[in-house]
Amino acid sequence: MPIVLAGCALVKGAPARVAPAPAKSNVSLEEMARLYPEEYNDWKDSVHGAAYLSGNKDAPACTDCHGDPASGEVETAAFRNEIAARCSRCHADAALMAKYDLPADIYDSYRADYHGTTIEFYRANDPSVWRYEATCSDCHNNHAIYKVDDPRSSVAPGKLLATCQKCHQGAEANFAAADSGHFRISAASSTLVFAFGLAYRILIPVIIGGMVGYIILDVVHRVRSRRA
Repeated sequence: MPIVLAGCALVKGAPARVAPAPAKSNVSLEEMARLYPEEYNDWKDSVHGAAYLSGNKDAPACTDCHGDPASGEVETAAFRNEIAARCSRCHADAALMAKYDLPADIYDSYRADYHGTTIEFYRANDPSVWRYEATCSDCHNNHAIYKVDDPRSSVAPGKLLATCQKCHQGAEANFAAADSGHFRISAASSTLVFAFGLAYRILIPVIIGGMVGYIILDVVHRVRSRRA
């Protein structure tokens, strides 16, 4: 089923469903730093943490993404399956992304890929099932997130292959160059896939419509034959 859904997503993905904001937590940022120093330090030095601590409240702090880790929430399958939808609260916000000259189609392009299509399918239909397809944090890290052109980033050109190999052992350089994380279909970048998608959009309604029309005409013919 997920493979079929992945193919369908190349034609037309289901509407994105951004996750709601996490429940309000009483745990302060200072308390998070004391309880989870490794995670806090990773976040503090990241693109999000550096911006937040410099006064930019558009950037997420700990509880903008999750509740108190002590609750066990972050260890559940439901949380993992919702990570991309949580990230999309900011990264699918066109106005916010335009403010920082970032693409707002990150969530949609992830969902067009096998990883995202499968995760979203289980998120919607059986969120308690633990899935191993890559989500945002598998590629970009949980807290140590940097700009793509930052050498520290796990998806920087010099580190991308090693990141892919965490799941895809034996992957070669051309694997990491396949643009499989955020699949954007256009006539220029993916001519063949774009052409197939366009063909599907035209042929599917024509074929199904023709079949329905044939059945209707056949039923009408049979009814008239019996009356004759």
